[in-house]
Amino acid sequence: MTTPTTSAYRVLRGVLLLLAVVLGIAGVVVLFDAQLIFLAVPTPTEPFAHSLVTLLMQGYGAMALGLAVLLYAASRDPVRYVSVIDAFIVILVLLSGVDVYAAEKLHFGALYPGYLIWARVAFRLILAIVLLSLRPRAVQ
Repeated sequence: MTTPTTSAYRVLRGVLLLLAVVLGIAGVVVLFDAQLIFLAVPTPTEPFAHSLVTLLMQGYGAMALGLAVLLYAASRDPVRYVSVIDAFIVILVLLSGVDVYAAEKLHFGALYPGYLIWARVAFRLILAIVLLSLRPRAVQ
């Protein structure tokens, strides 16, 4: 039996579930093998800095797992968890702003290819727009 919420928000539920699975896998990988991050980012030379960055990456993995659980709950009932969807949209926009700041002011393009930074910004903003257009409106 399908309820109005399940049939009306089928695409939104699918997008949220896909994001939850991707974030869950990424969170587990970063949580248990943070050394993979150093394949994409230059490794700190000092042992203390290396272990500190590893611990920070494991913390980000734990946060990604928490966000994956929230997105999974929102995919089950998008009307009830609309605030989770709103928070994820805000996170995407803020992370895009951080990437623009890193590219322009910190000259992060010297360490990381500039076109990848701008592609990541565009992807996050497009995803935020898609989620904003699919999110449930106020129930009357």
